[in-house]
Amino acid sequence: MILQQLYSDAGAILGENLAPPMYDRKPVRWVVRLERDGRCLGIQSLGGTKDDKRGRPQTVPYPGPRAGSVIRPSLIADTVAYVLGIAPDDHRVVAKHSAYKALIKRCALETGDLDVAAINLFLSQHDPSLPLPDEAAPMTAADLVTFRVGGSYPTDNLDVQAFWAKTARPEPEKGAKLAECLVTGLVGPIESSLPGLLKRIPGGQTSGVALISANCAAFESYGWERAQTSPISREAAERFTKALNRLIENERTHITVGSLVYVFWTDQGGDELMAMALDKPEDTQVRDALKAVLTGKQSHLLKTDAFYGLALSASGGRAVVRDWLTTTVGHAYGNLEKWFEAQRMVLPDGSEGLPLGVYRLAGSVYRDARKEMENSVPQALIRSALYAEPVPRSLRDKAVLRCRAEQGVTRNRAIIIKVSLMTDPTFTTQEQEHYQRMSQLDTTHNDPAYLCGRLLAELDYIQYAALGKLNATLVDRYFGAASTAPATVFGLLLVNANKAHLPKLRKSKPGIYQALQKRIEEIIAPTPDQPLGLQNFPATLTLQDQGLFALGFYHQRAADRKAAAEAKAQKNAALAELPEGPDAAGTADTNDNE
Repeated sequence: MILQQLYSDAGAILGENLAPPMYDRKPVRWVVRLERDGRCLGIQSLGGTKDDKRGRPQTVPYPGPRAGSVIRPSLIADTVAYVLGIAPDDHRVVAKHSAYKALIKRCALETGDLDVAAINLFLSQHDPSLPLPDEAAPMTAADLVTFRVGGSYPTDNLDVQAFWAKTARPEPEKGAKLAECLVTGLVGPIESSLPGLLKRIPGGQTSGVALISANCAAFESYGWERAQTSPISREAAERFTKALNRLIENERTHITVGSLVYVFWTDQGGDELMAMALDKPEDTQVRDALKAVLTGKQSHLLKTDAFYGLALSASGGRAVVRDWLTTTVGHAYGNLEKWFEAQRMVLPDGSEGLPLGVYRLAGSVYRDARKEMENSVPQALIRSALYAEPVPRSLRDKAVLRCRAEQGVTRNRAIIIKVSLMTDPTFTTQEQEHYQRMSQLDTTHNDPAYLCGRLLAELDYIQYAALGKLNATLVDRYFGAASTAPATVFGLLLVNANKAHLPKLRKSKPGIYQALQKRIEEIIAPTPDQPLGLQNFPATLTLQDQGLFALGFYHQRAADRKAAAEAKAQKNAALAELPEGPDAAGTADTNDNE
């Protein structure tokens, strides 16, 4: 299904850039400029800048795999060793250059192409031992070199492309097996090695990884070897490989999270909005474009268009399919809009916050996301965003454990906990809707775990107001115990606050004392659900309760910071309205003391 869809949509994905048979897009670093009589006009650099170190991508002939000691030149465009015979550290450079010249000569004779004849004439006079022009001094062995004759590239000539398609495509092996292609349904010879490798997959080999392969007898059966175990024609493999590489190459049609790379496309071509929306949803232009699709204002995408997503990782020299999504544009983008709405969560200062990308959410549950991230985490988030699947409890538990390990709650983890609660299928619809509204402090939520989180944040604020900055705060010392076994610590913390911190505030900052004392009383006050109030602290909290604790802690802190900022702004505004003069200074001093 996956390969069939990629094969079917390759034309739309690649557009006018659908490469000819046995051609591929590669970064070309140097161009040898020739006249029609074979005279060299110079060697021009393509790219090589900070943003384009390897060269400028061009559609050039593809030689196929050259593993081990295989010498197989590519037509016209190839490495420095093949094209110019220059590679001091390569003991096979003479053989490579000779094979390249023989291929060019053969192409010139069979096609009669004047541009190729000019290259052949140049090579017959070229001496690899002579120094290159100064402009080609930084040339390296890995650079690709091609030719331009007059004002055109011979690789674009139709007769050259036809020659290479015939030459590079190997003849069916003697006694080659015939089978029905799993992609096209046509019966034909099945080869043991398919053309093309997938590039830029995290953790894969730099030369690329194979999507279909079998490298030992345990994976082979009934005499089918290597790629024959999944019979696919060369033409089909080349087509879907090019389409997939284009999706991975374009930064607007893929997203890389940990060791996963997700690509997205529709039956109209590569989807350039979805990857950006999942990676950088805080971008205003991305959200505006998303709304345009949902409202039908964007003409090239319809809600009924098919939408596809594919996740890949690498294992050695092979690609591994991790996930496969198929739906419609309307469903995918509608679910994405709901996903952004579900992420509503105030910033640490209490102001309105924007949704976060998948990597920022997934990475927040790890100490070092680059080394520790499991594929299942971003996969679960993306499926929740596009398929409206529940965020698994395991991910919520990871967020809770990370909060305990770091003795605090970040907005990223608060979002994960909230979305997991509101999508938990074990809750009623009413409960899920209530959790969805918990984007900021909810004074009506009387769950003991949520109230305990609020209380810890408030006691920590009281300590800070009374003593200022400390090397080890109350949260640093007691967050873990307070979030797992509240009864063991809150009695002590309340006693300390009433005996040490609040009395000090009552004398030095009576206004702040009254406000904080009132907040504490509101948190622990009796309610219909808790007739004894929060004085009867829970002995232990489950992981689910610890998630509520984390939300309560985060919400209360954000609300306190917002209230403090508003109070400060009001005070500054009042001071700004005072008349100038000695009396104003005296009044200001009096207000500061209060």
